[in-house]
Amino acid sequence: MKVKEYWDAQAQKHQDNPLATTGDVLAAELEIREILKYLQDGQKVLDIGCGNGYKDVEFCKQKNITLKGIDFSEEMIAIAKQHESDRLKFEQGDILILTEPDKYDIVITDRCLINLGSADEQVRAIDSIYKLLKPSGVYLMLECTKWGLANINKVRERFNLSPIEERWHNNYLNREVLQYAFLKFKPCEINSFNSTYFLISRTINALLGNQYDSEINQYAAQLPPLGDYAPLKLFVLKK
Repeated sequence: MKVKEYWDAQAQKHQDNPLATTGDVLAAELEIREILKYLQDGQKVLDIGCGNGYKDVEFCKQKNITLKGIDFSEEMIAIAKQHESDRLKFEQGDILILTEPDKYDIVITDRCLINLGSADEQVRAIDSIYKLLKPSGVYLMLECTKWGLANINKVRERFNLSPIEERWHNNYLNREVLQYAFLKFKPCEINSFNSTYFLISRTINALLGNQYDSEINQYAAQLPPLGDYAPLKLFVLKK
């Protein structure tokens, strides 16, 4: 329950600001931009771990979709509900016990599975998401991996920067969990869309002591992705 209490407190502190779910707003904008590439008008979409819903509001502005956002934090949902519309709804829920079989064209998790306490729970969540999707539905799994974190830390070590650690409430995906997802679904794409941004922002920008919204990071966010230097990746999985 400590994880839930943490996100409740973040919601109370930041309200509908993107900072409620991330300290790096530029990175969040990259996530929105990338997910939009996979959404099409007319789709029925579920966003699990939606936080205060700011990303979902943007999805519905850009695409003519019907979207429901679910989050474990009642405080996050209370804020998200202020932005509801005919095509956008929010409700409190638990990823491990959702029961709407064969209902959605797209299911999104954006740094949601990493808030589960164990690999077993992450596997259970993947099973739950599989059931929620229509036949041939797509799971956009935007989650952090342990090996992506190791890659950027190897680069940081060259610059005598301390390693980035998983935060106390996070549990990055290991290869066994990802392999399970690849067996459960048909893997279509592994998209390291923010690799260049993460490489620059967590090395050069860090060496200069800049904030995340620095000019360097703004330029880095416009560069094409190269390599595998970000923990966060978008796995495109088809039922």
